[in-house]
Amino acid sequence: MIKLGIKKIEYRSSENDNNWIELKTVHLSATLTEEWSEEAAGKYSTVKVNAQIRNSSKTMDLILEYLSNLYWQYRITDMNGREYILGNSEYRANFNYSRSFGGLNANGYEISIEYESPEGIKASN
Repeated sequence: MIKLGIKKIEYRSSENDNNWIELKTVHLSATLTEEWSEEAAGKYSTVKVNAQIRNSSKTMDLILEYLSNLYWQYRITDMNGREYILGNSEYRANFNYSRSFGGLNANGYEISIEYESPEGIKASN
């Protein structure tokens, strides 16, 4: 299993879109884990990204709802500056979120991105 601290999460609408949009997360709240499994069809990787976003708002509600309902590609930058791409036309990344009302992230969101593929993740730089 691989576990990384994440510095930045960005998204774009497709592999052909060059416009990455940053999703501002709580500093040091984001992590990425990758685990490999073997099934009858072969080996595959499950990547999970978890993070927190502060200060809920109607605008952020709309953005997160939009991310959870459509296909997006995500660029994840770890603390060492390595970038990982999650999601493509064949293996989609799934985005989920929930409102958070307690603890250090009161009145914010918990987000998660899950990506499964037979290739796993590789740093793009």
